[in-house]
Amino acid sequence: MFIIKFFIYFSISFVILSIPVGEDKKIFNYCDDLAKPYTAQIFNSIRGAVSNGIKESKRVGKKMFNNTSEKFDEVKSSISAGQKKPIQEIDNDPKDSYTPEEREALLRILQQAQ
Repeated sequence: MFIIKFFIYFSISFVILSIPVGEDKKIFNYCDDLAKPYTAQIFNSIRGAVSNGIKESKRVGKKMFNNTSEKFDEVKSSISAGQKKPIQEIDNDPKDSYTPEEREALLRILQQAQ
């Protein structure tokens, strides 16, 4: 409904402003002559504000990307994982309750994994 009303009001305004009034000028031309100093000032202000905004955003963007340093992936061994135990220490753990056959099978698997 809004679009229909807008189209109707725009059409009526266009027709009214297109009415010729002497010297081959239309009503719009007279209104434009009266408003030209104000509209020029408004457009210059808008142009300046947009230009300043673009310059500021470029400056902030450059500053943001220039302040970042290259990040390198590195693994510090002191904090990366737990200490590896030799196979013999694993085999002699007092918590083990494996049978000798199970221990041999586990030792073979661990040796193959290395």
